[in-house]
Amino acid sequence: MIWIALTLAMTAAQDGPIAYVEASPTSLELYSGPPVRPYEPSWDTPGAQGDAYMITRRVLEAPAVLEAYDGTYETTPTDAEVVYQQGVTSAALRANAIMGPLDGRWRVTSGGAPVLELLMMDRGDGALVEGAWREPAAPDAALTSRRLGALSLVVRSGETLTIDVDDPDGPARLSLERDGAQWRGTLQRGDTALPVVMEPQV
Repeated sequence: MIWIALTLAMTAAQDGPIAYVEASPTSLELYSGPPVRPYEPSWDTPGAQGDAYMITRRVLEAPAVLEAYDGTYETTPTDAEVVYQQGVTSAALRANAIMGPLDGRWRVTSGGAPVLELLMMDRGDGALVEGAWREPAAPDAALTSRRLGALSLVVRSGETLTIDVDDPDGPARLSLERDGAQWRGTLQRGDTALPVVMEPQV
């Protein structure tokens, strides 16, 4: 839950204190190691042929401005660095491959107009799905005007999906059914039911 809040907080600053919300149900679960561990090379892994302890860089003949950066004035990565980066990338791809279908960013629209942006973590192992929401960016609106909060409950049963949203203006509920890669249904706020579509955000 922490990484979700940090991700949204970095992209939308808040005015004043953030309202208190109860702990996510998943925070009460006992810790278990990740199905795919991060890449961890052994401490005694020998260096690859051609690796050197002293890394030299080409002498700069003039200041390197950010606009002209193309990496040419950096040293070529060693074989060991290349292998390490490949290991990190491979572990990340394997971890993403086992995540559930709800994992990632989603956009909720009504009649084509954005209503909510969702970020969910679906571990794909039968655990509870958790996430957060925020208002979409309005034209010419400051980022500090965007509200955000937690998803209090996400329940998926077959081809139906229910998402409860903690909103300062009152609780809201998304009731959706799968339609291909999208989810269609309603956003219930009080006595008002708004027809909506939820689709992956790329």
